[in-house]
Amino acid sequence: MFNSRLALHRLLPFVAALTLSAATFSRVALAQEQRTGLELSAFTGWAVNSDPDTNYGRLSLGDAQSFGASLGINRFGATLELKWIYFQPTVQLVDYSASIANSDKFDVDTHYFLIGGTKSIRRGIVEPFFGASLGAVVYLPHAFTLSGVNYDPDDTWRMAFALGGGLKLFVHPKLAIRLGAELLGTIYFYGASFYAGTNGSALGVTGGIPTVSGNFTAGLTFAP
Repeated sequence: MFNSRLALHRLLPFVAALTLSAATFSRVALAQEQRTGLELSAFTGWAVNSDPDTNYGRLSLGDAQSFGASLGINRFGATLELKWIYFQPTVQLVDYSASIANSDKFDVDTHYFLIGGTKSIRRGIVEPFFGASLGAVVYLPHAFTLSGVNYDPDDTWRMAFALGGGLKLFVHPKLAIRLGAELLGTIYFYGASFYAGTNGSALGVTGGIPTVSGNFTAGLTFAP
């Protein structure tokens, strides 16, 4: 037999939970309109690296944990973002020569300094975002040994870029869980040419992308 009082007793907690959820979503939506436009993010993750080829062999780059932080300024529906990313892969020079052993393994501190733009679309507590940036990367290799000889490589600066996106889940009007994935690339220019003739002139630049990294992250975003 249907017990209306028992059914109502069981339904009340469910209704209360829905009401509380609706109130929370409303506060978050209202806070979106009240945001100052400044965002601070900190994140960590895992960087998967490709192996570049060199004149002396192939550099085997191991995967590594990554760390990063960003500062975003929202203006006119987009965000200007300053970003720093760091990871330290373990590297080995292999295939140097059939008669010479590979190098021992050594670490390379890698820092990306990027500036770019992101675009986000807010839907309640969910905010997908995507963006692109340009900047520089610096490689700080540790000393290593090859065929009994010790080497201490110099620091190397190169141009860099990043393409990526992700999702922010606002668990509080001013705090969000940030999930992201991005492609990091190094740009290397190694030649230039200039031509001038009766038909005009031209300038050519030779370059490439020797290595890329996939960076998968999770972190927090504070939006005061």
